[in-house]
Amino acid sequence: MNHGTVMYVAPRGLELRQKIADRFSIGITGRDVVGAAAIKRLNPDFRWHVYKSGTDTAVGAPGYSFGPVMFLHFSEPTVIVRGGVERAYGAGASVRLYSEDRYAMHLATPETREAYIAAIIANEISKPFTDDADVYADGVFLDNTGYQLYNYGQVISGGTVAECGYVLGSREFQAWHWQENIGPFCRALRNRLNARGKKLTINCGGNPNLALIGAADYFFFENMFSCIDHIWPLLDVAEFDRLAHEDDAAVWYAPPYKTSDDGCSLTYEQAMMGNISVAMLCGRENSVLTLMQPADKDPNLATWERMTWPGRIMERLGELGEVDGAREMSNHLCTQYDNGEVDFRPRSQGDAFGVGTEDEVATEPGSRPLSLDGTPGDPVESIQLARCCGAILLDADPEPPGCDDKYQAVLENLLAATNAIQGAHDNLESYRACVEGR
Repeated sequence: MNHGTVMYVAPRGLELRQKIADRFSIGITGRDVVGAAAIKRLNPDFRWHVYKSGTDTAVGAPGYSFGPVMFLHFSEPTVIVRGGVERAYGAGASVRLYSEDRYAMHLATPETREAYIAAIIANEISKPFTDDADVYADGVFLDNTGYQLYNYGQVISGGTVAECGYVLGSREFQAWHWQENIGPFCRALRNRLNARGKKLTINCGGNPNLALIGAADYFFFENMFSCIDHIWPLLDVAEFDRLAHEDDAAVWYAPPYKTSDDGCSLTYEQAMMGNISVAMLCGRENSVLTLMQPADKDPNLATWERMTWPGRIMERLGELGEVDGAREMSNHLCTQYDNGEVDFRPRSQGDAFGVGTEDEVATEPGSRPLSLDGTPGDPVESIQLARCCGAILLDADPEPPGCDDKYQAVLENLLAATNAIQGAHDNLESYRACVEGR
């Protein structure tokens, strides 16, 4: 499991930048965010994906000045309510998303796809970060680029889109939007970026539709798949992750921090452990996890970091076990790893969760459940697990944890230096013997 961050504001101070460089391996940022380039200099293996809204372009955005052929248009007079405001458009008006100055992209022809791809590469990949002329992005993050188009408002009347003949937002339009408009564009952009050694991340809008597979290198599910919200069955999420993995792609989990719903609640520890468990239940070694926590929790004091950052306890679980991926047990979901397991009890819509919904979950005999800070507990044969709660357990006798890579490297260097000193000493003794023998 890799660890990702989203950084839209400049990190304050060298210490924070160093922590980001040490803790994360991938992130989303803007090319003009001060400090992003410095983090990559601190960790050359860090990968920044720079932000661009995929389905729309703001009027007058530098480097994205397009003619009308690049946008979708209404073929008839149309009334839309967006943001609580009713707006009327005449036939031929551009389709807007989010606000009046953001035009929906028309990418259903080879010419328009190529023009948009060329603009994205020229503006986001071929230009360096604004505060460091020698550092470039490792990929592109396309926001608002899921299986369905969102944020166009509510069609009150009219709404037929000239480029496809379907009413904006209708089932027919949404099918056309992915199959002929944004989907082929994403696939083509991914291929072009990959040819340059770059990657594509798309924000999937919360819909893990299997038709997305092949369209990106990372599928970013923002505010989805928390331990409380199961709009999509977690076994389906695990299957999406598996198929993405087979396509050399990965799911990027970014669940919201949420502790209450439908009159039920979880503690802070249960919510954080639950979100980690869901990602570990469904994810794979190339998946990415971005954890969110309440603003009143100091990230420098987050106890869960001792479990999640690279080199920590999560790595002791090892690789996925012989039973590859999540499976359904009698009263919970489970993913086996070489040195342990992840258990989670989901809920159906409307089910109670938290206190009062505990049930006994059988574990491997002698397993040791981890606390949120990664401390293994006493050996158990079962645990009490409430709905929407998860647990990570180590086997009774897991492989002993090795030294962190940097300490192992230090030991190896010391050993090499010792051998070199011994070799030099032996050579000196041989020289002395030779001189004395003359």
